[in-house]
Amino acid sequence: MAEICKAFARPVIPDWLTRAGVAPSDDIREIARTFVFLQQERHVADYDLAEQFTRTRAFDAIARANHAIAVITAVRSNADWDFFVIALLLDRPRR
Repeated sequence: MAEICKAFARPVIPDWLTRAGVAPSDDIREIARTFVFLQQERHVADYDLAEQFTRTRAFDAIARANHAIAVITAVRSNADWDFFVIALLLDRPRR
């Protein structure tokens, strides 16, 4: 999922999205960037024992997640949302 989100979040649209005729909206890019950010924060929290999370940092992550959920609610009937979800569902684990 992270790789698909990174592809949608890039400033330059990857070739496979261009070939599919998809230009992700700013909302979809924001959702993808938020997913990547939250996953990175979770990895740091899980594996970097030297890292300290402040209350402010935790609340910032929660606020970003809540905002992404609000954006998802707003765009979930759009065609680019449908393509994004299909891309996430078809993503295969890397071997």
